[in-house]
Amino acid sequence: MKTSKRYRFQCALLVAIEDRLAARCTITLRALDLDVVEAAGPKDGGERIVLLQPAIVVVPSMKKEKWAEAIEERTLAAGSELVWLNDKVSASELTDVLGKAYAAVMARSSRE
Repeated sequence: MKTSKRYRFQCALLVAIEDRLAARCTITLRALDLDVVEAAGPKDGGERIVLLQPAIVVVPSMKKEKWAEAIEERTLAAGSELVWLNDKVSASELTDVLGKAYAAVMARSSRE
């Protein structure tokens, strides 16, 4: 049986982010030279975290109470940075939050 190749830190994963916000996230993340992959929910997202090992995982903050356990454990294991994103975030806040998340994961990976 052949296993799938893992692409560590070449992408970001958007889990159940609504379309308007996903478009804004995609623009910001592509500017950081990351491919963007979307997942419909926590089960799909959890599977993609393990396979893709994304640099950043973005999840709606309104789902934190329900999805925290499923998402946080896998994100930590993959070494990804988890961003619980408020759907009312401004463009400048979005750029700042995602930029800081990217810087954090890159700093961590350079120490490995």
